[in-house]
Amino acid sequence: TGKVKVLDKVEPVSYRMEVEGSGPQGQVSGVGTLELVMQDNQTTVRYAGDANVRGTIARVGARMIQPAARQIVGQFFNCLESKASAAK
Repeated sequence: TGKVKVLDKVEPVSYRMEVEGSGPQGQVSGVGTLELVMQDNQTTVRYAGDANVRGTIARVGARMIQPAARQIVGQFFNCLESKASAAK
């Protein structure tokens, strides 16, 4: 189960997000920011975040979390680019 809160929203420029989740293997909480910067007729997406992982998943999967997070972020941006290109 989980919760996502979008805070400090400045449409269409930026927002901050807080996430919390828990399951049988542990808990995760985190904060992140996303900013859209228009420059030279292109939009650059800047993002940053911190996560705190606890429980069995933290002990067993610590080495796997960072690569998995990178993969998920990569999938998100590939999908975003694909949808943005199709909307042109």
